[in-house]
Amino acid sequence: MKDIQIVTDEPYIQNAEQPNWIIPISGWGNPDMDDANKRMRVYLTVAKEMGINIIFSSRLGTFTSYKRAPSVSADIQEINTNTFLEYEKNIHPNWYRNFVDKVQEMLGN
Repeated sequence: MKDIQIVTDEPYIQNAEQPNWIIPISGWGNPDMDDANKRMRVYLTVAKEMGINIIFSSRLGTFTSYKRAPSVSADIQEINTNTFLEYEKNIHPNWYRNFVDKVQEMLGN
């Protein structure tokens, strides 16, 4: 799993016909960047298994972005609401619960 290259603000496409789930990662590296990288690698692994497209978004995480964070957050929420509906219809009604369960299992939680 360590050989997976992590980038932010770029999509990881598993299924070109599905929308992208935007995952804000603000605060994931605090205090441990290794933990953040491990979590992102696990998310990517599970997304690949389930055929889910994800984008790790840093748009909420920079000092200069906080003044526009409410607007960015609203945009992300709207996109994710529509994405979740599509995934419930096209992947599985409980896809998110399944995703979280697999992530928690891989992280040992």
